[in-house]
Amino acid sequence: MGYECAMQIAKRQGTVHLVCRNKIAGQKALEEIKEATKNDNVHLHIVDVSRPKQILEFTNNFSNPLNVLVSTYMKTKRAFSFGDSCVNANAT
Repeated sequence: MGYECAMQIAKRQGTVHLVCRNKIAGQKALEEIKEATKNDNVHLHIVDVSRPKQILEFTNNFSNPLNVLVSTYMKTKRAFSFGDSCVNANAT
């Protein structure tokens, strides 16, 4: 779901920041979205969101305005996994 949300935002010429833990999968998504939308304002950041230190480092260095947050990361009782949530935060 995160991929599709990112694709739709990029199609509307919005700036998209993909935050992925897997560099190969993230790079593939970045290239596909840029090619399909002709939008160069799509960026990739490699962050393992299961590691609080990496989240802190990323957020301390992220200085762009944030209008929409799409999160597909979900913690379950069994393990960390990617779920199906689309959350709007600070939407203007």
